[in-house]
Amino acid sequence: MRRWVIAVGFVAAGGMAWASGYDDYMRGYEARRAGRFDLALSSFTAALAAADLAETYKPDAHVGRADVLLHKGRCAEAMNDLDVALTLRPKLIEALIIRAHVNACLGHYDAALADLDTAVAAAPTTDLYALRGSFRWDRGDFAAAAADFMQSAKLQPKRAFDPREGVYSLIWYAIAASRAKTFDAAMYAAAAYDLDDDEWPGPLMSFITGRKKADEIYREAARGDGDIPSHRKCEADFFIAEWQYASGDPAGKTLLQSLPQTCPTDSTYIRHAQTDLQRFP
Repeated sequence: MRRWVIAVGFVAAGGMAWASGYDDYMRGYEARRAGRFDLALSSFTAALAAADLAETYKPDAHVGRADVLLHKGRCAEAMNDLDVALTLRPKLIEALIIRAHVNACLGHYDAALADLDTAVAAAPTTDLYALRGSFRWDRGDFAAAAADFMQSAKLQPKRAFDPREGVYSLIWYAIAASRAKTFDAAMYAAAAYDLDDDEWPGPLMSFITGRKKADEIYREAARGDGDIPSHRKCEADFFIAEWQYASGDPAGKTLLQSLPQTCPTDSTYIRHAQTDLQRFP
C-alpha cells in the first residue's frame, strides 16, 4: 500500500503555559517530528512528571509518548499512555489511531478494528476509511476492505489539491474487491471518471482497466528524479502482482516474493506482501 500505514501527528492544545512542563512538552513534540525518539521519550516523560504542565496538554503528551514507544516496539507501555489519554479526552482521534496500531502490535486485531470503527464514526474521512481498509486487508477481510477503499475514494474532494489519495484508494479497492470476487467494473469506471490517470499513480488504474500493459506501467514508473523511480517501481510491482494473483496468474506470487529485494526497506508494501504471501497456497 502506498501509505495505508499513517504518520500520525498531533497539534499542541491551546492555552497559556510558560513553565518548564510546557517547554519539555514542546521539546518532545519537535523531537518526535524529527524522528529523535530518545529525546522525545525523555522530554514527554519529563513534561508529564512536571507539576506545572497544564491539564489541557496532558492527553497530547501521553499520545506523543505512546507514539514514540510504538516506534520503539514497546507496545504494552504505549497502551498504558493511550488508555490514560482517552480517559482524559475520550474519542481523541490521534489516540485512537495510534492505539489501533498498538493493538495490532500486541496481536489484538479485533480491538484495533474497534478503535478504527470509533475513529471513522467520529471523523469519516478519506484517510481513516483507507486506514481501516488497510487493517481489514491484512486480516483477509477483502470485501469489507474493498467497501472502505471505495468509500475513501468517494469522499476525496473533486478539486482536491492532491487528488492522488483518491486514486490510491481506487487501486486498493480494485485488488481487494477482486480478491473478494465483488469487483464492480462499472462502479470502478464511474468513480475513476474525474481522476487523472496520466500522473502517477494514475497509470496503475489504466493497468487495472486493461488500457495499459505492465511494460507501459514500468516505463511510467521509471520517470522522475532521485528516489522517485524506485518507489514507483515498488508500487508497480506490488499492485501488478496483486492483480495478477487475483486474475489467476501465478506470476503474481513470484513478483510479490521479490519485493524485499526491489522495494525500499521501510516500504509498507513489503509488510503487506509478506502478510499476503502467508495466505497463498
